[in-house]
Amino acid sequence: MSAAAEVARVVLRCEDAKETQQLDLSWCMMESFPDAVYFLLRNTTTIGCNLSNNHLKKFNRKFCSKFSKLNTLTISQNQLEGLPVNIDELEELTVLDASLNKICTLPPAFYSLQKLESIDLSDNDITDLDVDQLCSMPSLRKVSLWGNPLSPDVVQQLQESARFELVLPDIGRQDFSDVD
Repeated sequence: MSAAAEVARVVLRCEDAKETQQLDLSWCMMESFPDAVYFLLRNTTTIGCNLSNNHLKKFNRKFCSKFSKLNTLTISQNQLEGLPVNIDELEELTVLDASLNKICTLPPAFYSLQKLESIDLSDNDITDLDVDQLCSMPSLRKVSLWGNPLSPDVVQQLQESARFELVLPDIGRQDFSDVD
């Protein structure tokens, strides 16, 4: 698809979002979030945003401040190396799908998301996280960390401390059948 066609697709989807309050920019081949979207949706309250299956590498600070009423954010299947440092500005966020990226760490602001109920961080590059802060998030009901290279210590801490549904890498079932 040509660049002009991709731009037209983004504009049409912004027009749809004005009616539905759901911005779906999945599969738009974006490498960064277009500034024009902020202008197109300047008078719209957006409560859901799907940016999956693009080529996004990072977010600028403007995203969270301009879309502060989001309750659902899907940013899966991109090339993100981290979550927005000001993600705590998404005060209404209840569901975050950031699976299938390259996220290594979670920013301190992440742990301030008081309404977050479900987070999918599966298939990233997370080796460590603040278990105490994660477990003290008041609304959290489900956390998926499957497919991350978490240390056995972190996995054990999570298993002992979590009061929510937890999907973890299976550390204990590594296949050693080919070892002589």
